[in-house]
Amino acid sequence: MPFKRSNELLPALLALSLSLSTAEGQRPWSPEDKDGRPPPRGGPRGPRIPLDGYDPATANFSAPWPETSGVRAPAATKVLEESPAASRFLYETLHFRIQSDVAIQPSHLTKVATLLEACFQAHHDLPLNNRRTRSPGAPKLKIRLFATMESYRQSGAPPGTVGAYLGRSDELAVTLESIGLKKMSIGYVFDPLSDFHILFHEITHLLWADLGVLADTWMTEGFAEYLGCMAYREGRISFARLPVSTLEFATAHGEKGSKGGRALGKEFTMPHLSELMSSTQETFYRSPSQNYGYALLLVHHFLLLDRKGDGQIFKSYLKSLQSGQSAEESRKILLENSGYEGLEKSFAAAMLKKGIQISFR
Repeated sequence: MPFKRSNELLPALLALSLSLSTAEGQRPWSPEDKDGRPPPRGGPRGPRIPLDGYDPATANFSAPWPETSGVRAPAATKVLEESPAASRFLYETLHFRIQSDVAIQPSHLTKVATLLEACFQAHHDLPLNNRRTRSPGAPKLKIRLFATMESYRQSGAPPGTVGAYLGRSDELAVTLESIGLKKMSIGYVFDPLSDFHILFHEITHLLWADLGVLADTWMTEGFAEYLGCMAYREGRISFARLPVSTLEFATAHGEKGSKGGRALGKEFTMPHLSELMSSTQETFYRSPSQNYGYALLLVHHFLLLDRKGDGQIFKSYLKSLQSGQSAEESRKILLENSGYEGLEKSFAAAMLKKGIQISFR
C-alpha cells in the first residue's frame, strides 16, 4: 500500500488555521470555512512549556533530512482510567497522555498510539532541533479526543473551530475522526487512509509550542501547514513527497482528485513580504486561507529552494529563536543583506521555476 498523503480527503470547506503560541490569547484555531475569523483572544500568556532534561548538545541541525521516520513496532499503551458515567477515559503511551470522552478499544488504541508516536519521532528526526522531543524529563504531552463535533464544542473549545492547540492548558484537542477513528454502524473503526492533515498540523503546534511566543505568525502557521502534508502508513511518516504535495496543497483545491488545498492557483498576487512576515495574528487571520497558503509557500521556499536548497538559513532562523532572540531580530536572518525587496525577487523567481507566477501588491 502506498503512503497516503494527509490532505487528499480534506473537506472542501475546511480552512485549517492554527498557531504554535503557548498563550491561549494567541491560540491556534481551525475555522470551519475559509472566510472565518479567529476566536476571541484570551489571556496574554500561557504556561511555561516544559523542556526538562533538554541538552543543547543533542541538537541535530547538521543531520540529513530523512525520507521516512516513525516507529517500527506497534506502540505500547496503558489504561489509566475508564469511567463511563463520567465520560472520562484516560490512556497513556510512551510520550502522550490521552483523554477521551468515549472508550477506545485496545486494538484501536494501539493504532492511535502508534500514529501519535510516529509523529513524535518524525518531529524528533527533522534536522531542525525539536526541543520538546529532546526533553526526557518533561511531562507527557496531552491529547484530548472527542467523539463528536458537538462534544468538542461543548468542552469549551474555541468557537467556530474543528481542532485546536489550547495554549493555556498546553494540550491538543481534536475529534476522533481527525485521528482516524470513524463511527460506523458496528462501532468505531480505525481508517488508515484517513486524512490526517488536521492532526499533523495541530501536533506540529503542540510539539513546537516552546517557540510559540517568539516566532512570527507566518512561520508557525506555514510550518504547520508544511508538515500537515506529510504522509502516513502503518507507523511510518514519509517526507519524500513534501516538495510536491506542499505546492499542490497551496495552489490547488479539488484538482486531481484532491478535496483540499488553499486554492491560490498558479498565478496570483499576494501581499508584500514586509507585510506578511510582520503580520500580527489578528491581521493574518483576516484572510486565513490565502495567508496560510502564502505562508506555506514561503516556508517551502526557505526549506527547499533558498540558496543551496538545504534549509540552512531557516535553521539559522530557528537557532536564533531558540536562543531567545525576538521574532523581529530573527527575521533579519531570513532577509540576509537583500532586504524584503531582494527576498521577493528570489522567492518569486524560485516559485516561477515551479510553475507558480507570483506578483506583489
